Amino acid sequence: MHADDPHRFEMGRQVYDLIDVLARPEWIDFSQLENQIVPEFFYRDDSAGNNKFFHQLLLSLELFLRITSRSPLNNSLGQRHSWPVKVRYDLILAQRWLENVEIESPASTHPAAQSTVTFHFQNKNNQVDILRNFGWTLKWPNMPEVEFILSEVDTKEKAVEDRSVSCMSWFTGLMLPGKTMPWVIMKTLIDCDPDAPPSIKSLSHLAPNAGLQWRGSTYWSWECILGRVLGAAKGVRQICGWLGPLPTSPELHRSEVVLIKQAPPLGHLTPSDIHNMAANSESFPEHEANVHVDDFDMLEPDLEDPTDNIRIERLNFQPATSDSQTLMRILPPGPQKPPRPPSSISGRSASGRSTSSRSISGRSNFSMFPNEPTLYDASITFAIASKSWRVYLRHDTPFIAAYPCKNGPHVLFNAYDFRVVRPDKLTEIKNWGSNIIDDGESETGSEIYYNNEVEEVLIIEAFGVCDNEVFARAWCSYWGLAALVADVDKTCVACAVREAYAASIKVVILNCARMNLGNEVEDVDRTILEV
Repeated sequence: MHADDPHRFEMGRQVYDLIDVLARPEWIDFSQLENQIVPEFFYRDDSAGNNKFFHQLLLSLELFLRITSRSPLNNSLGQRHSWPVKVRYDLILAQRWLENVEIESPASTHPAAQSTVTFHFQNKNNQVDILRNFGWTLKWPNMPEVEFILSEVDTKEKAVEDRSVSCMSWFTGLMLPGKTMPWVIMKTLIDCDPDAPPSIKSLSHLAPNAGLQWRGSTYWSWECILGRVLGAAKGVRQICGWLGPLPTSPELHRSEVVLIKQAPPLGHLTPSDIHNMAANSESFPEHEANVHVDDFDMLEPDLEDPTDNIRIERLNFQPATSDSQTLMRILPPGPQKPPRPPSSISGRSASGRSTSSRSISGRSNFSMFPNEPTLYDASITFAIASKSWRVYLRHDTPFIAAYPCKNGPHVLFNAYDFRVVRPDKLTEIKNWGSNIIDDGESETGSEIYYNNEVEEVLIIEAFGVCDNEVFARAWCSYWGLAALVADVDKTCVACAVREAYAASIKVVILNCARMNLGNEVEDVDRTILEV
């Protein structure tokens, strides 16, 4: 019997008993995304729910204090990563509580039947300052009013932490690891704006492919493809997972939360790709008996005469339907459909690449949202050489920052095939990296087969105006291609190509940040409220 065990009060037994108790399914599982807004479980009138949360918090604190004590026990507990994920999140919650919250005795006497305590939030002032910086950086249109609320000079107003569950989460600092923090800070900013309408308060971390339009600007999450594409535009700020301010669209309401329909990108990394990364990106093949100087090329980016005939015209939104097809063509005003030009450079294949492939259907099944906000198909219209091109953002493609290299530029072994194009020539390239089954004339969504193997890397020289890179990213989203984005002042072209081969990425977008230094937008004057 456990009651007769002489070692039942030992620290190690207490720890394992607490782990067993907290691992039970009846407790809140904070590792689940829908449960990671902590104040939802105590910022409510349900006394039974509140008691359950604080009971779980108490057990978590007891466990946290025991395993962090200076005791020989810590050397015998084993690796914590082997503990249940749910228990590890309970420990993080306990740590956040100890770092941010103090419980104070009540200032006045209350009836015996009522127990009242006061919470003191140790880092509230820091959280207020961070929220201010977040709002000013994104040029939130109503920041003077937000500043007034954050100052708490009006005694008739609620304390900022009491304005909503999101405010309680942000100002207390009770936030768990994961993707919820960007949503908490944006919803807190909205809740601290007294003029914000209810229509923009429906943002949720459970629908991350979202953005909002409010007072002449739009703001987009980094998890939304529209945000990642427009993140390269002129004057766009990026902070805490949000991008803005960006242009509005007349097809949206003046204040509205927008969900963007986006399919997964084509291709995926396989265990074979991971295993062969080193072989796919070797600077020269070690198995070659003889390597000559002529087998290497020095790649220099062309910065002298960048493309200057691409401009963003407008953002387009149309409500998505369940039978929407992913086969949305980039069509110029005329009927001409230029074929894909043949590759101008040939070479040998680098060793060790995987040959895995998968079939991609021309019709995708999207998750639909039956309630508000509305799910839209998003597209961007560009003016390219006096013609308008509408590019649909069909796929949730990633844009990966290239790793900086040292002592460059470096040479590239000619086993790596590549093609260099300017952004305005992308309109002539179709189905890059895919094997097409149809003749390219059908609008019915015929099947294509996407091969993970990188046979040739497309290098897009998106120098010059920022709209060049925006168009390159939109083109990648249209075709479902991940891209490596490389600043030529930080990494050379050869290293970017090798990195693309290593990660099974078929597109490299080159930019040069210093060429756009003169186009930087001035900071917002934050002294506007000073008397």
